[in-house]
Amino acid sequence: MKPVFLVLLGWCAWAMQVTAAVAAGPGDLEGIRKEGELRHLGVPYSRFVFGNGPTGASVDLMRAFARHLGVEYVFVPTSWERMIPDLIGRDLVPANGTVRMGAAVPVRGDVLLSGVTMLPWRRQVIAFSQPTIRTQVWLLTAVDHPLTPIRPTGDTNRDIALTRAKVRNLPILGIRDTCFDPTLYGLDRSGAHPRFFSGSASDLVAAMLQGKAEAVLQDAPDVLVDLEKWSGRLKVIGPVSSLQNMGAGFRREDRALRAAFDRFLVQLQESGELSTIIRRYYPKGVDLNTVN
Repeated sequence: MKPVFLVLLGWCAWAMQVTAAVAAGPGDLEGIRKEGELRHLGVPYSRFVFGNGPTGASVDLMRAFARHLGVEYVFVPTSWERMIPDLIGRDLVPANGTVRMGAAVPVRGDVLLSGVTMLPWRRQVIAFSQPTIRTQVWLLTAVDHPLTPIRPTGDTNRDIALTRAKVRNLPILGIRDTCFDPTLYGLDRSGAHPRFFSGSASDLVAAMLQGKAEAVLQDAPDVLVDLEKWSGRLKVIGPVSSLQNMGAGFRREDRALRAAFDRFLVQLQESGELSTIIRRYYPKGVDLNTVN
């Protein structure tokens, strides 16, 4: 696994217009400072948000931002399905790369940060910060699966094509409407058989190893964890996506809050604290200088 792991490290550089929502908190920057708290929406996922504390890279980053603003940090647990409605105060239904707004729901948080990839449909309904991490989605199988890893060419598009050529008739486990959705990358059109998991993203690999499918999609941060957690039981076949960005999500109208976070993020990157936070949870990670 070591050569594939090194290739993964070399390729992956770290670094939500809606109508009025149901009011449930301070809102933009001035209101947050007045109320004295910043509500961080987070989904338990990888080492971004985990534990009973909670702890994780996203938690540490938002705690630091709350201190920077001079307010109390409040963690608000959510799920992949509810995280954007909890932020913008509207139900929504993503389908075929677009999203339809539904009924008004309570707003539960001010900012979303939890290893959230900047997918196009998400950009239709929330505003993202500058990138916090750059990632890529990879195809993994059990180590004893007959599928063999690609030979990296140094050309991402070529490597994706080589990976896609291997997926015909392959059952691939993912999560619908997330970065783990095989249809997002057209793998179904390449002959793969997508299977959708209803559990936590953190349990995808375990489900695959238990026979739910023959392969699974994972993003770079999770691969780093998976190769450690399931040492000797996994292999990386190759990439299925180009490089993607993760970032913090904000309501579109909360421009001042988002701008304040972007400025703070640059400060962390320039001081090296951003790298320190990420390496605390991903010690085998790569260079995190992705904020431009």
